[in-house]
Amino acid sequence: VFQCNSRRVARILGDAFLSPYGSVIGHELFSGVLSKTAATDYRTFLDFGPPGLVGFDSAFIGQGQVYHTAFDDSKHVPDETLVLTGETLLRFLRAAAPESSGLVYLEDQGGD
Repeated sequence: VFQCNSRRVARILGDAFLSPYGSVIGHELFSGVLSKTAATDYRTFLDFGPPGLVGFDSAFIGQGQVYHTAFDDSKHVPDETLVLTGETLLRFLRAAAPESSGLVYLEDQGGD
């Protein structure tokens, strides 16, 4: 995660990650340099989404050379990373919108 516009979302993310880590240096580097040259989908949501939209922006840091190329697909991300990301997002969603709220619908797509 390298951008987040809500303290509540940041706290829930911190609880959802097994080993949360934050860096002021990383934030400053991204907000001061990289955000001006690397437009992200998150920026589009904030600029054109409904007012008050909150969320976070994340990316995988390995295999950066394939980002936004024809090779930018799950085949270039280790299976362990995909599993850990899915588990983390599931913990985040469950904490952000408990089942009783009716705000999130999760369907088990598991295999065998």
